[in-house]
Amino acid sequence: MNGIHTSSHLTRRRWLTALAAGGLLAPLAGHGQPAVRRRLRLLLNTAYSSPQGWLWLALERGYLAAEGIELQLTPGAGAFTAAPRLADGRYDLAYGDVNSLIEVCARRPDVAPRGVYMMFNASPSCVLVAADGPIRHPRQLVGQRLIGHESDVALRTFGALCRHQGMDPASMQVASAWTGMAGMAEEVLAGRAVGAFGYVSTFKGALVAADPALLGKVRFLRYADWVPDLYGSVLMASPRLLHEEPEWVARLLVAVNRGVIDMIREPDAALAALGRVAPGLDSDAERVRLQATLALEMSNELPNGTRQLSVGDVDPARLVRGIALMVQGSGLPRTPAADDVFTWAHLPPSDARARP
Repeated sequence: MNGIHTSSHLTRRRWLTALAAGGLLAPLAGHGQPAVRRRLRLLLNTAYSSPQGWLWLALERGYLAAEGIELQLTPGAGAFTAAPRLADGRYDLAYGDVNSLIEVCARRPDVAPRGVYMMFNASPSCVLVAADGPIRHPRQLVGQRLIGHESDVALRTFGALCRHQGMDPASMQVASAWTGMAGMAEEVLAGRAVGAFGYVSTFKGALVAADPALLGKVRFLRYADWVPDLYGSVLMASPRLLHEEPEWVARLLVAVNRGVIDMIREPDAALAALGRVAPGLDSDAERVRLQATLALEMSNELPNGTRQLSVGDVDPARLVRGIALMVQGSGLPRTPAADDVFTWAHLPPSDARARP
């Protein structure tokens, strides 16, 4: 990979020294609190939520301001929509699903963004089924009726799961859902569908908000168990920003990384910061969502024993396998290389990043 992965092996001091020597960390003008030097447009995966706690802490604790960055935030319409919207050129950065990014790299390589900081070591996706029902393995979904939102990550990556499990996606009926996450769970419990696509964390939060008793009535077929090579959400940058202003990508990741470390160490502080940004949210539901995110998506170890290098990093061999599954499962026109999808060039060094 042309040596681009070596930055993760640098010590923190050598990394900072190298960036400063290259002009990537030039001093900001003024004294005391740095003046904002650059406003960056960030498209989020969804509306404001607790799994974005790293962002709320980085903002509230001044980590972004310390790097001279101001963010113009746009709530997203789903994690799978972030990469194609970033490719359209309206934003500098986006936070969303890496598997959608793989699709963009395969279909629109000339304008494709690249991932710069992997947030989720594991896929957050699942198929929700009834706890007292017979479905305990994805292969038992063959011949069944499933429901999901058309842009849902779990639905859009189901082909990769099927490929890994030797299933034919055409052997299942998938219908569009027109209700929220709790409504889909109720459809399953009423027997109108065998399973529903979504995130484990989002389902849990929605069920707690609707009726906590529902949590005991459902089970999750987690993609992390059945297709562990898939990664989840990633912070990505536009090709223009990476090419013309790489110093701001490096600065951004310094601030984001500090927020990630704080969120892992102080989840209550992340929830409190979210509450000040979006005071109308259900605090119990958001707590459950964050707990599920930290326990699954950001876990240091997958069920198959695969360990994460450190938050932000990507195992190139695993990413290659995940790309292949997406290409085969979604019928993509080309197979992007790992470094088409992700760049390691701007990551803070491994010893400066968290290991959950």
